Parts: sequence; structure tokens; C-alpha cells
Amino acid sequence: MSRRPGLPPVRRAALILALGLVAGTAAGLPFWASAPARPEGLGLAPGRAASPRPKAFRPAGTRLQTLVEEFVRSLPADFGTIGVAVKNLRTGETAEYNADHVFEAASLYKLGVMLGVFEAVESGELDLDDPIVIPDWAVSSSDWSVYYAGDVVTGWEALEAMITLSDNPTALVFMEVLGVDRINRVLGRYGLDSTHVDWWEPTTTPADVLKIFELIDAGRAVSPQASEQMRQILLRQRDNRRIPAGLPPNVPVAHKTGSLPGIAHDAGIIYLPAGPVILVAMTADLSDYAAGEEAIAGLASLVADYFAGRS
Repeated sequence: MSRRPGLPPVRRAALILALGLVAGTAAGLPFWASAPARPEGLGLAPGRAASPRPKAFRPAGTRLQTLVEEFVRSLPADFGTIGVAVKNLRTGETAEYNADHVFEAASLYKLGVMLGVFEAVESGELDLDDPIVIPDWAVSSSDWSVYYAGDVVTGWEALEAMITLSDNPTALVFMEVLGVDRINRVLGRYGLDSTHVDWWEPTTTPADVLKIFELIDAGRAVSPQASEQMRQILLRQRDNRRIPAGLPPNVPVAHKTGSLPGIAHDAGIIYLPAGPVILVAMTADLSDYAAGEEAIAGLASLVADYFAGRS
């Protein structure tokens, strides 16, 4: 597969994330010296059945819905835009605010790339044990990178860096190998109609991101095995300043962040004693970036208190 000429950079990559993580991860994932190789010629396997779509997201008008709306109204007038989607996977209780609003995805687009990767693995077209060269074009197109140009890593290591450290070059490599159109077709088959992976401005909605995590929890994201592998990677997320910051200590969260200037996202499954709860919080046009992170932590605290019976 030929590389897309003149690839534009992933815009305004997460420098804030880099500042928070680079010191702690400078010695992070290992570099390997295997002979470079890259999978080629990936295409959709013929005759693959479409996976069942999750049920449409509809808030139930519960006390949780009221609390979410009150929380949003309490934010400063110049806060910016926020979108929220919540679902208790044990009881089905939901709440939302701007759940269908289309946001710039920031690094949440990497969830879509991950789905595409596991689709290719499931069809036998991609082996994550194979080594991948980190090319210069991918590093030079990114403001945040775990690896240097020429480093050779396995597909598993590339996937781990892309999700847990939000590495950009590994995401670009997977996008080139799989093809953006193919990734978007995978998203479409799962009913993620407002989510689009793009070289410039990928987009999604809180409702679509909630669907992704619901698929993963239900074992319907590609396959039960792939879903569990995705969940385990997401549990190893290294940026824990948003959803986890609002939770009691040692509460597991399988989540993915997204960061750009004026944008702070976090989304994932919170494993509370009352059952697993998906929380998606997305923001845009933030006047105060720290306030965006604090709002997401506050939403996580609200959700944990509600399902613990404290609100």
C-alpha cells in the first residue's frame, strides 16, 4: 500500500498531555531491534457479517439526568461547550447533555483506529506480533511522540503507546496501513454514524463514544477476545487527571483521553461497586483548560456519589 503523499500533521497534538506525562514515561515502552516490516495490502475480508448495533442511547429522565443538567448549569458562563453521556451497564440507567453534539474528537479518534486494527487482526490480515518501523513522516507530522523515527516496535507496543500514552505517530502508521476509508466503514457497521476518522479533524459525539465502550463491555467490539484485549489496554491508561481524579482511590477505569488547545475529553468504563458505568465527557472552546479537566473530574465524582446512594 503506498503512503498518502504530503500527509498533513495531526493538528495541535496534545502538548498538555505531553507536559504531564513525558517526564514519567521517558523510559516507557521498549525499543526493539528486529528487522523492520510492515503489513501491507489490508482489505475487508469477504463475507464478514456486520456486528449487532447497540440500542439507541436515550436518557430515562431520572434523578441522575437532573443532577447532570444541574451540574452543567453550575459551570461558568464562559466555560465553553460540554457534552455528557452516562450509562449504568448493570441497570441501564442513563443521562445525557449534548450527547449528539458533534465535537472535534482529538485523540478519541484513536478508539476508532483501535477498532479497525482489531478488525484486521480478526480477519488474519494483521499480526500484532510483527515489527513495525516508526517512519520519519509520522514523527515529523506530530507534536507528541513516544518513539523516534526509525524505532522498530511490535504492533502490540504501537497499539499500547497509541492508547495509553496517546502517541500520535503510531496512530498515523495504523491509519496509513489500514486506510482511513476502511476504518470509517468499520465505524459505520457499528452504527457510529457521527464518528469519522480523518487526517485533519476527526469528529465524534458523546453518544457514539458511549456506544464504543458499550460494545467493548458486551464483547461485541469485533469479538469477545478482541473486546477484552481492548478493555485491558484501556485499563492501563496513563493520563488519569480527569475521570479517575474524581473517583475514590483504586477504582478501575478503562478509558481514553483527548487533548487539544481548548479541548479536554475523557471517556471510559468506571468499575463502581454498583456496577460498571460508562461516562463520556467532551468539551470544546474552553476558556480555562484546567476548568475543563476539573469539570470532567467533577462529573465522575457526581456519578460515583449517585450510584453509591450519596446524592
